[in-house]
Amino acid sequence: MLGIMRSAMRKGFWLLVLTFLTTAPVLFLQAGEYLVDTTVVYVPALRNQHSPSVAFGQVNFFVVWYDNRNGSFDIYGSVVAQSGSILDSSGIVISDMINNQEYPAIVFGGVNFFVVWQDRRNGADYDIYGARVDQDGVILDPGGIAISTAANSQEAPSVCFDGTNYFVVWQDGRNGGDYDIYGARVNQGGIVLDSFGLEVSSTTGFQLSPSAVFNGTNFLAVWSDNRSGSYDIYAARVESTGNVIDTSGICISNAPNGQEYPKVAIDTANYLVVWQDWRNASYDIYCARVNRDGMVLEASGIPVSTETNYQEYPSVAFDGANYVVVWRDDRVAQWNFDIYGARVGQDGVVLDPLGLPISTVVDGQDNPSIAFGDTDFFVVWRDRRSGSSYDYDIYGARVEQSGSVIDSSGIIVSTSANYQEYTRTAFDGQNYLAVWQDKRHESYCQIYGMRLNQTGNALDSAGIAISISMNNHLYPSVAYGNMNYLVTWADNRGGMYDIYGVRIDQTGVVLDSAGFIITNAVEDQNFASIAFGGVNHLAAWQDNRNGNSDIYGTRIDQSGTVVDTSGIAISSAAGNQIRPVVVFGDTDYFVVWQDRRSGADYDIYSARVNQTGIVLDSSGIAIATSGIYQEFPAVAFDGINYFAVWQASYNIYGARITQTGVVLDPSEIPISTAQGRQEYPTVSFDDTNYVVVWQDSRNGLSYDLYGVRVNAQGVIIDSFPVCLQPGDQISPAVVQGVGNQTLITWSGWTDSINGRPANTLRIWSKFYPLSTIEEHSTNRTSVVGILRAEVYPNPFKHYTEIMWRTTNATQNISLKIYDVTGRLVRQFDLFSTDKSAARWCGDDDYGNAVSQGIYFLRVENLDTSENFWRTFSRR
Repeated sequence: MLGIMRSAMRKGFWLLVLTFLTTAPVLFLQAGEYLVDTTVVYVPALRNQHSPSVAFGQVNFFVVWYDNRNGSFDIYGSVVAQSGSILDSSGIVISDMINNQEYPAIVFGGVNFFVVWQDRRNGADYDIYGARVDQDGVILDPGGIAISTAANSQEAPSVCFDGTNYFVVWQDGRNGGDYDIYGARVNQGGIVLDSFGLEVSSTTGFQLSPSAVFNGTNFLAVWSDNRSGSYDIYAARVESTGNVIDTSGICISNAPNGQEYPKVAIDTANYLVVWQDWRNASYDIYCARVNRDGMVLEASGIPVSTETNYQEYPSVAFDGANYVVVWRDDRVAQWNFDIYGARVGQDGVVLDPLGLPISTVVDGQDNPSIAFGDTDFFVVWRDRRSGSSYDYDIYGARVEQSGSVIDSSGIIVSTSANYQEYTRTAFDGQNYLAVWQDKRHESYCQIYGMRLNQTGNALDSAGIAISISMNNHLYPSVAYGNMNYLVTWADNRGGMYDIYGVRIDQTGVVLDSAGFIITNAVEDQNFASIAFGGVNHLAAWQDNRNGNSDIYGTRIDQSGTVVDTSGIAISSAAGNQIRPVVVFGDTDYFVVWQDRRSGADYDIYSARVNQTGIVLDSSGIAIATSGIYQEFPAVAFDGINYFAVWQASYNIYGARITQTGVVLDPSEIPISTAQGRQEYPTVSFDDTNYVVVWQDSRNGLSYDLYGVRVNAQGVIIDSFPVCLQPGDQISPAVVQGVGNQTLITWSGWTDSINGRPANTLRIWSKFYPLSTIEEHSTNRTSVVGILRAEVYPNPFKHYTEIMWRTTNATQNISLKIYDVTGRLVRQFDLFSTDKSAARWCGDDDYGNAVSQGIYFLRVENLDTSENFWRTFSRR
């Protein structure tokens, strides 16, 4: 019970702590949201991680990057020991404000790290924000420090430290048209000393991609500058007071063609500036030394690497004797980048003219950054070895001062708990089976499942490993027959994606351990959907055997035998037909899909297939052909008619279709036309009404889940929020249980699982209709829509910031913190204040330190009786 309570409280359960501590488990689970599976395996983080930057503190390295595992780009980080151990298994969230935060840079300031980035929280333009992070990874400025919010965009920041203050430089569009270089000093307390910014260079043309370093006396800022018509490398010295010494700039390189993306480091006497250089008609890496007086010592530059193809995006660090320059390099195979490096002496001599291969795994590495620790360098880069060409992770490797690579296979830095997506559910009359694709292996997704009883209790403690062979498994579907469940998915064990299946009995035993082939026709087959028709299942999928995507299907009997081995051509019209869904009526199967036969936009089409496998509507039934991009259909049956739903122009629509194929709502039923995006609808029938659920961005922060009930006449009865918790809630599925009970499952953001950091998407569930207690909670809509609360960092070590938002200008706020027994350990009452944050240092009301573990926060607005719950932990 305690594990379930912790999971549900993580999602902001709205009942009083003392209520749920004394309430039976059945009532609690029906009222709240809870994790289906609590297994934690740390793997490469979900989606994309980009543009790492690394700095060394007194003990450890700290790596930062931008990361869209939660839908939009946020700033993440991880502490890495000099031994190469990753100390933050799911990353540290440095900034996850609204809209995107990108391109971080980091420096160590003697006590804390300082991270800066470009940030779109204020609208369409980027601003420059920063945050201090202590050496344990605790975020000291969880809301961020606004360094520059001038007009237009400020982008691509760099940061250095002079022993007293940080110096941040960036490219700045405040003057309109071309970008200039601006900077600002920030003291160690996080106060911005130059609130309007320091103009470093505002000459004609663009000044871009700055980098800065301190030499003990002055800062040197370098950038790429096209004042002459092509891009050259320029610099300027800036005093610690903020005075710009070289107001016209210092030309470091104006070789023919372009020079871009400079970086700079400092030795005991001179600066070393490195850049990518087009003088030889492909990008090479060049460098030049600059003395403390601003004199360029190599006017023509020093070639560091001029190998074939491209060498780009350099970074540089100094170890007390030599520099190491690193870059991305495609000398082996064009456009398949590796990470190379070279040592450069303080005299400008390149010690490794052929370059040092740092990472040369297949699939591409780029955007390196480098820092020196006590004895070794640490190089980090983005790397796509474990995913598709659009799925990058952050990797690193230690490099000795001699140039030897210690970690030849690389170390993955950006990890999280295994993520789970694309859930589907079925009901066998007693229990539910939820299935999903699960990334608990480093390189591919597998298919897992969990049985849930009618009170929501998980029946399989470790889940069901449905298909875990050494290949990718995607897009599962599940249906129940008379004896067993049938699960299908797209499987690339043969090189192309085929459709596989397994049977699972009601006790959770997988009856076909290796799975069986449903179709392995030439080219890819994907997005299978299945329904049971009393005797056989019908599986329908999108199929590329004819060049375009068509809709094919086959019947499968309850022994797992494929009846129609060559497949049934359900639709092979012109253009593409994709993403079919299937349901069974009284006598026939009904297949719905999105269809491009009419041109560039997708429409919604359907066809009936009888139980002998005959397609009754060979030309298809047009359900919706009037909108723009009508996509992602779902379908249910109410005993008389079918009901199809879909998204069109990011709204949700529906239509009823008779069992004879007549469309009853040719003008379509608008189900949701709220602002923002409404996507990926799903639908089931609950014995009386249809229940439609979808992911929805109307609240602007991330995707939430909303739903409606639609009666059999096509009339919307009511609407309701399903899940409005922080982070993305996506890809819902619904299935009818006993009577009008509906189980809703989805993939939802999860920052911790039973006290272990997660920072990933996991499968959550909730029953509809909700329990009587929750439906009659005071101001339930206000709680969700107005009062929000966050806890950063979570988990915390020394202290955590509690932040809340409400529409009231002044507020009587009460903060109460409970331990897992329900005991109140700390209370804050903030009366008649405009404050929106408080700090808890891990002590109780008597000043005693509390132990490590799970804690529950209740934020209550005493004026309106609104309340909001969060769960968090002390480590």
